[in-house]
Amino acid sequence: EAKHMFFYDLVYPVQASEIGVVAGTFKVLADPRTPSTVTHFCIPGRAKELVYTGPDILDRARKFFYSFLGKPLPVGSFKQVFLGYGQGTKTPQCTFGGLGIFAADTLHSERSIDQHYVARRAICSVVASTYFGVCVRPRGPQNAWLVAGISEYLTALCLKDTLGNNWYKLHVVDITKSMCEKLGGTISLAEASQSDLANTSARHRAHLLVYMVEKRGGMDAMQRVLRDIVAEAITLQTRMGVPPPKSDEGYGLLDVATFLKRLRANSGTDVRPLVRDWANSHAVPRFECGYKYDPRKHLVELVVKQDLSQGGVRRSGMVDGVHPFTGQLTVRIFEIEGVQHDHLVD
Repeated sequence: EAKHMFFYDLVYPVQASEIGVVAGTFKVLADPRTPSTVTHFCIPGRAKELVYTGPDILDRARKFFYSFLGKPLPVGSFKQVFLGYGQGTKTPQCTFGGLGIFAADTLHSERSIDQHYVARRAICSVVASTYFGVCVRPRGPQNAWLVAGISEYLTALCLKDTLGNNWYKLHVVDITKSMCEKLGGTISLAEASQSDLANTSARHRAHLLVYMVEKRGGMDAMQRVLRDIVAEAITLQTRMGVPPPKSDEGYGLLDVATFLKRLRANSGTDVRPLVRDWANSHAVPRFECGYKYDPRKHLVELVVKQDLSQGGVRRSGMVDGVHPFTGQLTVRIFEIEGVQHDHLVD
């Protein structure tokens, strides 16, 4: 029986958790658009579903990220592997360099509607993690939430490109509600490790914070910063193992301070207080809002009350590690004709 030996060379250091190997009997499908660099694999019996699921969704995701980040996939080759039922990982998908591993239910036929969204989200998430997670990595565990949050943020933008702006707004509302429904006592983002960020709730929290940073700094500034970060990381990797010129530069390493400094230089907005408060918080402020409209007087009466009962006892001016919110809130009222009115509430 013939034996085959495979040798792999890593030109820059990685953690053991960033290395993945899949072995088995697979049906192989070369990508119809880029057969020399992209390959799709599935277990026998799922080849027709692989043809429908793999190439088209991946191609659209790659085009979006190339357009948004200005760089193609930062790997020499990319492989998608769809495992069988009961043979996958604990998560629907995971990324190891140029290897994306998916659960079996990601594959579907053209008659399936709901599974198409599941597959699109899984593949977009893997491609986003290839940029932010593999190419760009956190500088230490205290910065892990930022890379995870950017990856989730880019995944949502990729889905927005397909599903539309209304879906994107609803998605943000859904993850915001999930954060508000989560009681206090959870670990803060600044304390979260890579394993903590494998939890859906922690990744949603990180995504929400990156989303708020983008709203403060602006989409254009955020895109410019992310493009520069990816371009520099790819440039460093192409040095083929040559040590970086600065001892603290690292290979595509990203930290919160550097990211916020670049965002401030591009947007003129300092979001450090926002990030500091949210990253070190163990919960989120919650508000109960109500309104009454008087059609005869054309007046709207608003009531905004802060909920301080987040599963803990108030102590030293804090609730489960969260300072009660003080300051101003902006309430936006839309008329039927589309006219909007902003009101500041102290």
